[in-house]
Amino acid sequence: MKITVLALTAAIVSALLMPPAPASASAARPSPVVYARGNGWHDSSRRPSDFFFGPASGPYVKSLSWQYWGSHGNAYGQGRLETQSPGCTPAYLCPYHGRWISVFLRDVQAHGSRNYFAKMTVKFRRHGRWHHQHLVFEKVAPATVPSWHGPDKFPWF
Repeated sequence: MKITVLALTAAIVSALLMPPAPASASAARPSPVVYARGNGWHDSSRRPSDFFFGPASGPYVKSLSWQYWGSHGNAYGQGRLETQSPGCTPAYLCPYHGRWISVFLRDVQAHGSRNYFAKMTVKFRRHGRWHHQHLVFEKVAPATVPSWHGPDKFPWF
């Protein structure tokens, strides 16, 4: 009986003195999110299947397929960019035109306890030429919430 109590006490003491197992990297820091709905800090997601750059009539990407996500602070996917012709009004009557696009996300930042991708580069063909556009998820005055911002001149898609 004394040996059993002594063995049990030794097991408890050694368990208490043993250092805790290190937490896995994925549990300590989840992969970044992207704000893909044109809705400021709301509606974050990982590996979204579609991506909206602004209001309802703005450009968007559909059928996104991600080859990798967040393992080295970046992500890469491909999808179909849908845009309307510039100057077409009213927007709800304007048709969309599609083309294939590559999306590169990078520059992981923190907002509160959440990590997110703050920069994006998109690559697409337009009029027989390759185009690269760089966008940043940031707040630009007079806006009160951030959104994706690209070049100030057309064609940014």
